[in-house]
Amino acid sequence: MGEEKTRRETDKRVLKTKKAIKAAHLSIMEEKDISDITISELTRKAGINRRTFYTHYRSISDIIAEIESEIVGLLSEVVLKIDVTDIRKSAYNVFIELNEMVSVEFDYYFSRVRMDMRGVFMTCLKEIAGEIADKLIAQNANLERGIAEMVSGYIVGGFFNVFVEWRTGSSNVPVEQAARLAGIMAEGCVENIRKIR
Repeated sequence: MGEEKTRRETDKRVLKTKKAIKAAHLSIMEEKDISDITISELTRKAGINRRTFYTHYRSISDIIAEIESEIVGLLSEVVLKIDVTDIRKSAYNVFIELNEMVSVEFDYYFSRVRMDMRGVFMTCLKEIAGEIADKLIAQNANLERGIAEMVSGYIVGGFFNVFVEWRTGSSNVPVEQAARLAGIMAEGCVENIRKIR
């Protein structure tokens, strides 16, 4: 019982320290380019010492890598909510939810850091596409695995591309319209599966 309490307290401290480091990183990035940030100024701003920093990260770029990993994890959770039995509606809902998640948690990285969001999104594409392929096969028993994987890869890849273009582009398309478009395109793919048999 005592060990469990100590572990929870340690986990909370680690999360609190990492949050302070990320907040300091973001704050400094408002004034400087990533490549100009030093560990000394980062630790000073975060209120920690260098040793504490190196307990969690090897370099400043590790902070960005961790944030990318967090984005991929959250993306997977959100996109796997796509229901192939009503793909238009679920793709619409996922698009809206994904936008809210990015707006609240990661908008800074879309607008300021200029991460390769396509690269970040495509990292989780294969896993998501595989799970959606399983859903397609469950709904369409005669569907071959290879075809299901290609179709789901196309749907997920297209969905992410529409999302990234909409988020990073200069278009004034409202989120509801972009989400509706993503849903219609995803639905078109699923409806046309029967034509390729």
